Amino acid sequence: MVKSQKRKYLILPLSLIALHYFTTIFFGGAHVWVQSILILAVSGLTLAGLWVWLLKKADPSPRQVSVIFDPVSLVGILFLAWVAFQQVPLPPKYLQILSPHTNSLWESTAILGKTPPFPISLYPYMTLNSFIFAIALLLFYLLALYGIKRRRQIHGVILGLLGLGTLISFYGFLQLATGQEYVLWWEKTVYHKVATGTFINRNHLAGFLSMLICLGIGYVWAMGEEERQHIRGRTSWYMKVEEWTKSIGVRRTILLLAVALMMAALLATASRGGVLSLLAALIFMVGLILGRFSKDRSVYILMVMLSVVCIYVSYVAIERVMERFQRFRPDFLGRFAITQETYEMGRDFPHTGTGLGTYEFVFPMYQKSQIEDTLFDYAHNDWVQLFAETGWVGILLIGGGLIWSGG
Repeated sequence: MVKSQKRKYLILPLSLIALHYFTTIFFGGAHVWVQSILILAVSGLTLAGLWVWLLKKADPSPRQVSVIFDPVSLVGILFLAWVAFQQVPLPPKYLQILSPHTNSLWESTAILGKTPPFPISLYPYMTLNSFIFAIALLLFYLLALYGIKRRRQIHGVILGLLGLGTLISFYGFLQLATGQEYVLWWEKTVYHKVATGTFINRNHLAGFLSMLICLGIGYVWAMGEEERQHIRGRTSWYMKVEEWTKSIGVRRTILLLAVALMMAALLATASRGGVLSLLAALIFMVGLILGRFSKDRSVYILMVMLSVVCIYVSYVAIERVMERFQRFRPDFLGRFAITQETYEMGRDFPHTGTGLGTYEFVFPMYQKSQIEDTLFDYAHNDWVQLFAETGWVGILLIGGGLIWSGG
């Protein structure tokens, strides 16, 4: 009975981890068919969770389920409400007030037989697709928030994610070692001679690994809390170091090696943004740890170990990264031009945006710079693209949510 009860609590974490593995391994979730399977799977898990909740509610002595009012959930719901409103057909007089330029563009389609009312989104079908995908992501988060609470579940999820990062890092090194210019069976058209892992875009792999590296470091630190309590009772500095070294154990050694491997893989992507974001995150984490545990000298041992790891992996792959930084100026100027043009697009639709998911279809009207004759489907700047697609409303919702979460 006890074993079956334990298995029951592992079903949801294992399901969410399996979905994470699936979407990451199959092209980082970039392809439509992968996103479709994710949406269907999350919907199925949500319905199953609601069914279990209803059964418990019908129980004569049900357990109380508390509602968690966290910033991510509330901001996510408000953002989805705004995107849903972007798809609502509005009479011309209201649309003119909210977004005059949107109204004039829709009126120009009268020659094609289009008649009002018109929505805020200039491409409602793509906004609907983005809306459905955003719902799936929020449901995934809520499933994890309400379904993963036990200590064993949390440990399992963290280890599963770190295992995924290690696996993807190995695959990235395999690409470099064999000269394989494929992501699984998909031939790469860009990002040759750099590690992309199972992602189409090397910057996406770098961002993914950055998050997992920080998770791994935080997990290793948290695992040592009990040992640190024991070590604080030692009188000699030498005895403290000796006890702390003994307490590292095989498990934490393996975790540190996994973190080192992911750091090396991140550098092998030659992603400037990935390297800079990881450095910023590590500095922030070190500041938090020192600020909270500055009286505990064992924190410095962890910092020394992490420094050694960083120095080693930097020595292995820094040449490739520095080569990318040498081309920083021309690349920066090109991306800055795209950012400026995207901002001009946003200024024409300042309050409402053009509709979530419509960037690649509206931006060609504003693209003046010719960078390798490329049409861009994203702006290389999430904030300015968010402004262009959702207006100041979207910026205030997401930006305010981030400030609220960090407050």
